[in-house]
Amino acid sequence: MKVFAKLLLGCAVAVAIALPASAQISLSLSPTGYTVGVGGTETYNLSISGLFGSADYHGPALGAFALQLDYNPAIAAATSVTFGNSSGTDLLNLSGKAFQYSDLSTSGQIYLMESSADLASALQTAQSSSFTLATITLQGVAPGTTPLAFDATYAPSLSDANASSLDLITTNGASLTVIPEPSVTASVFGAAAMGFCMLRRKLSRVAGCKA
Repeated sequence: MKVFAKLLLGCAVAVAIALPASAQISLSLSPTGYTVGVGGTETYNLSISGLFGSADYHGPALGAFALQLDYNPAIAAATSVTFGNSSGTDLLNLSGKAFQYSDLSTSGQIYLMESSADLASALQTAQSSSFTLATITLQGVAPGTTPLAFDATYAPSLSDANASSLDLITTNGASLTVIPEPSVTASVFGAAAMGFCMLRRKLSRVAGCKA
């Protein structure tokens, strides 16, 4: 009996060594901070990391995701969303048949959802442990700083290629700082300087008359 128990324990240890460690899946936005002028635009990469993709030989491939990002609509506006990376490569849409949905119609909110139609084996081969899910463009509306954050009440949902839920460990948002355009700032200072000069001339005339 003891010999059998030792053999069973040895097999369990061997299996534990052979399997990869638990995935630490995270979602992040990069770069974490941007500064633009009013009317200027910047693009963020929405990425996933911590998957065990083809580079790791084991583990789940991402099959679907749904999430919401929030920002301050008084400072910025979401202008576009593209699934995949900036080069147009979408690792959930290998065959071009994925279901994709994005909604920017509500000010201050960005909703994204994508579900792959590809086989698990194809996704497993194509995906690595980290890659870009989408790119998001914001435009500066008024001076100030706004976070671009994962919605706290609508938790991101992830599932693997077999529709099993994946545990998300961390999310890392970003921010956008909007400053007045240099031309606007210059015109303001220019008007102020002109007003000051006119005031000095007026005061000089008054002083001359009194003398």
